[in-house]
Amino acid sequence: MAGLTVQPALADLLLEDVGADLGGKGPSSVLPLLSHVLPATWQRREGGMLTVGGYLATGGVSRALAKPADATLAGLHLPGQQAIRQLLPRLVQLGEGADDTRIKIPFDDLLPTADERHETWQALDRFAAARLLTVGADTIEISHEALIRAWPRLREWINVNRAVLLARQQLDHQARNWADHQEDPSYLYGGTRLAGAEEAKLRWEEDPSGFPPLSERSARFLQASIQARERAKRARWWGIGVVATSLTLALLAAIGVAVNAENAARDAERQRLAILSQKVATKSVELADTNPDLSRLLAATAFALSETSEAGSSLGRSSPGRPVHRGQFGLRGGHGAVQR
Repeated sequence: MAGLTVQPALADLLLEDVGADLGGKGPSSVLPLLSHVLPATWQRREGGMLTVGGYLATGGVSRALAKPADATLAGLHLPGQQAIRQLLPRLVQLGEGADDTRIKIPFDDLLPTADERHETWQALDRFAAARLLTVGADTIEISHEALIRAWPRLREWINVNRAVLLARQQLDHQARNWADHQEDPSYLYGGTRLAGAEEAKLRWEEDPSGFPPLSERSARFLQASIQARERAKRARWWGIGVVATSLTLALLAAIGVAVNAENAARDAERQRLAILSQKVATKSVELADTNPDLSRLLAATAFALSETSEAGSSLGRSSPGRPVHRGQFGLRGGHGAVQR
């Protein structure tokens, strides 16, 4: 631009616009804007002078990037415009409590399916020619971070779908980590992160014009996460079944032990009463001649304690010729009569 002169008012206007646009972000944030606005102003020079009119025709510092971005977008066919709408927000690292910044992304992660790449490449080439995108050997990025702040259309695309874009960004990032670590299952999504990714995926599928399909790697990562969750769910149910079965078996075993213990106690009691009955019956026999009444009472008592053969014999001996029942002695129970 040697030999050019600057209209005095233009210098003042530039300083004013640059100061307003800095907004506390530092000089580096406005340099990309100047790199666009000054050549555009030069193209509108009057003879050898850069004029205020030429500068204002470019849109000024605040529109230095937005104006060519709008013009480049308007020059694309609808599929190309949709491709730019899909891809540019993904070239922005969405800040959580911090400013959004540009990021460099490999083509394979960014571009949609092969049958759509031709139209997409044409759109990207147009934005690269306008110095809005920088295309490397196998990566692509936004040329100037200032575009994120200075182009209202891009801000709108980001803000309208910020939560869903953030979920997509996090998914792609985690899928790369997973692949970089030999698909280690510990890197898979789970719990609320997986539920959030599934919900976001529904949004992506409902708006194919706004969101490109998942990359092959991200799709495999999400599917592997879902499968891992289902395996864990089945394992939990299997564990619950094992615990329930174990508890049931333990309960049945405890009931069996209790029943056996009760039966053993009953058998022991019957044996004790039988032994006592035999002793009382023996005493009844001994007293049969000397004290018939007591002998007869003891015989009945022995029979009431346990219907042993000794008790039945002593009871029959103490009541010769008469059928004897427990009830006739005021004793409960009984299983019939003992007759001599």
